[in-house]
Amino acid sequence: MINVSVWQFHYQASLYLTVLTSLLLGVFVYLRGPRKLANRFLAAWSLSIVGWSYAQVRMPFSGSYDEALSYGRFIHFAIAFLPVCYFHMVLAVLNLRKPLHLKVGYVLATFFTSLVPTTPWLVKSVSARPHLGYFVDAGVLYAPALLPFFFYYVTYALWLLFRNYLTATGARKNQLKYLFVGTLIGYVGGLPNYTFVFNKEWYPLNPFSTYGVPLYVLIVSYAIVKYRLLDISVIITRTMVFAGVYAVVLGVPFILGNVYQDAFTHWLGTRWWWVPIGLSTILATLGPFAYRLLQRKAERRLMREQRRYQKTLRHASEGMTRIRDSRRLLTVTVRLVVRAVRMTHAAALLADEATNTYRVASSWGNRGRLAKGLTLRDDDAIIKHLQHTRKPLVHDELAHLAGEHPDPETARVLEQMMRLQASVAVPSLIDNKLVGLLILGEKRSGAFYTDDDLEIFSTLANQAALAVENARAYEQLKETNERLQKALDQMALSERMAAAGTFATGLAHEIKNPLSSIKTFTSYLQEKYQDPEFREKFFRIVGSEVDRMNHIVQQLLNFAKPAPVEAQPTNIHRILDETMELLNNDLIARHVTVRKAYLANGHDTLLADGNQLKQVFLNLLLNSLDAMAEGGTITVTTIARDRQQSAVSNQQSADGEELTVEIRDTGCGIPAGKLGHIFDPFFTTKEKGMGLGLAIVKQIVEQHGGRVSVKSWPGRGTVFILELPRMEIDK
Repeated sequence: MINVSVWQFHYQASLYLTVLTSLLLGVFVYLRGPRKLANRFLAAWSLSIVGWSYAQVRMPFSGSYDEALSYGRFIHFAIAFLPVCYFHMVLAVLNLRKPLHLKVGYVLATFFTSLVPTTPWLVKSVSARPHLGYFVDAGVLYAPALLPFFFYYVTYALWLLFRNYLTATGARKNQLKYLFVGTLIGYVGGLPNYTFVFNKEWYPLNPFSTYGVPLYVLIVSYAIVKYRLLDISVIITRTMVFAGVYAVVLGVPFILGNVYQDAFTHWLGTRWWWVPIGLSTILATLGPFAYRLLQRKAERRLMREQRRYQKTLRHASEGMTRIRDSRRLLTVTVRLVVRAVRMTHAAALLADEATNTYRVASSWGNRGRLAKGLTLRDDDAIIKHLQHTRKPLVHDELAHLAGEHPDPETARVLEQMMRLQASVAVPSLIDNKLVGLLILGEKRSGAFYTDDDLEIFSTLANQAALAVENARAYEQLKETNERLQKALDQMALSERMAAAGTFATGLAHEIKNPLSSIKTFTSYLQEKYQDPEFREKFFRIVGSEVDRMNHIVQQLLNFAKPAPVEAQPTNIHRILDETMELLNNDLIARHVTVRKAYLANGHDTLLADGNQLKQVFLNLLLNSLDAMAEGGTITVTTIARDRQQSAVSNQQSADGEELTVEIRDTGCGIPAGKLGHIFDPFFTTKEKGMGLGLAIVKQIVEQHGGRVSVKSWPGRGTVFILELPRMEIDK
C-alpha cells in the first residue's frame, strides 16, 4: 500500500473534489430542464468528468495490476466521449447545427472506445509512477490520434463560445463569458493529467492543476446565481437534498470498502467487493424514494407562499376569457395580482392606436394610483425595449447591467421605470405585437421575483391582452348586433308589407276573374232565368268559377301551411311513371314525346312522401307541357351523385349519395331576366295561373332536405334539377 504524502493528498483531494462538484453540477443542470438539449448534454458531460476523475483517483492505489488496468481502460472510455459531448453541449447552448462534425466525432469516439479493451494501441499497459502507484502507459495511437481528436473538439467548442461572446449583448454576453472562462479553466486544469501517461511530471501543475476543474464548477455556479443562467429558486433545494441522499448512497459503501477492506478480504477473499456492491445496490434502490420524499417536504416548506400565488394567478389567467367587460377585466386582474402576490401596487397600460400611446387603464395598491396620469409614447425607451426583447424587464437586473456597461438607452429605461414605480414591467403581446404592459411594484416581503414568477406574469399579461381584445370585440359585436337587429326588424317589416302587397295583388287578380264571370251572369239572372239554356250555362259556369276560387284558396293554404312530410320507402321511378300516366292524354293531345333515362334498379328508392313528390313532378311536367304549345320532347333523367350528408333528420346518406331528377323540355324557355324570380310566390309568366306552383315545388323539395334549381335557354328549352338525399333504409 502506497503511503499518502502531501503530494498524494492534493492529487486525491483535487480529484475527489472534482467528483463531488461535477456530480452536483450535472444533477443541478439536469433537474433545471430535463427536456432541454443543452441541459442534457451539460449533465452528460459533467457525469463523464465524474467517471474520469473517480477512476483517475482509484487507479494509482489499486491492489493489483489487473484492477489498475481496468480503471485505466475505464478512464479512456470517458476520455473518448468527453470532447464530443462537450462540443455537442456547446452547439445546443448556442443553437448551432454542425451535423457533420457531430457524426464524425461520435464515430471516432466509438472507434477509440472499441480499441481500449481489445488492443494495446491506446492503453498499452499500466506501470508505477513517481509519487504514485499504477498509471497508464500510452499505446501507439495515443499521441497521433486520441490527443489531436481531444484537443480539436475542445478547442473548436471554446472558439465557438468566444466568437458568439463577441457578438452577444446584455445578459447573454455575460452568460457566454462565464461559460467560456469557467470551462477553459476546467480543461486547462485537467489536461496536465495527460503527462502521467508519458511518464512525465510537471510540478507544480501536478498535482495542483486539477483543482481548476472544481473551480470551473464554482465559476459556472456563480454565473447561475448572479446572471440567472438557470432558475435556482427550487433547484438549490433539490440539489442539496439530492447531494445529501446520494452522499449516503455512494459514501457509505465507499467508506466501508476503504476502511474495512482488509476485514472483508479476510472473510470473503477476492470477493470482498460483494459487501460494498450489495450495500450500494440496496441504497441505490431506496435512494430515489428517499429523494422524492425529502424533496417534496423541503419544497413544500420553502415554496409554500410562492406556489400559492402562482396557482392563483394560473387559474386567473385560464378564466379571464369569461369576463366580457374590458374595464372590469383589467380592474379584476390588477387587484388580483396585488392581493395574491402581496406586492405594493400594480397597474395595467393599454395601447391607444389612434394616438400611438399607452395609457393607464387600471391601477391598484398604495402607490399604483399615482401612475394613472402617466402616458407612454411608442418612441419611449421602455416601450421600444419591450417591443424589441418581448421579455419582462426587472429593475434590479437592469440597474446592475447599467452599472457594468453604462448605456444612455438603458439609463432612459431605468428612469421611466422609476417614474412608473415599477420593479418589473411585463409586456402584453398578441402575435408578437405589444398591445399593453403590466407594471408591478415590489413584494411586501422584500423577496425577489424568480424566473417562475416572471413566466407566470408573462402568461397572465398575454392572457389579459387576449381577453381584453375578446371583450372589446364582444362589446363591438354586441353593439353591431343591436344595430343590425334594428335594421333586420325594419327590413322584415318592409318585406312583410311588400309580401302582403304582393299577396293581396295576386289574390285579388286571381279571384277577380271568377267573380267577374259570376257577377256578369247574376246581372242577367232575373231577366233570363226562365230560359233553360241560360240556366244550364249559369249553373255550369258559376259552379266552375266557384271551384276555381276554392282551388285558389286551397293552393294558398297549402303554401302557407304545408303538410308534414310522411317519409317512407318510396320508389322514385314508380312515382314518376304514375305522374306521367295521369298526363298521358294531355301528352298525346299536344304531340309531346317522353323519354326516360333512369338509373339502374337498386338505387331508385329513398325515404320520402310519395304524394308530395307526385305533386312536385305534376307541377313541373305541366309547366313543360304549357311551354310546348306546338309539341316537343320531355326527357326525365335520374342520377346518383355523391353527397356529404343528408339534410333530413341529419342522418348519413346511404353510400354518401343523393338522387338527382332532371326534367328537361324543348319548349320556349324562360327569359334570363325572369329566371331568378320563378320560385317567388305569385310570380308567373303565363296568362293563366296565380304563380304558386313552383313556389310549392321549392317548398316541398326543401322539406325533404333537397334542393331545386333551373337552367333555361330561350327558344331551346328548360331543365329543372331536383337533388334529393338517399338515406339508408332499414330493410
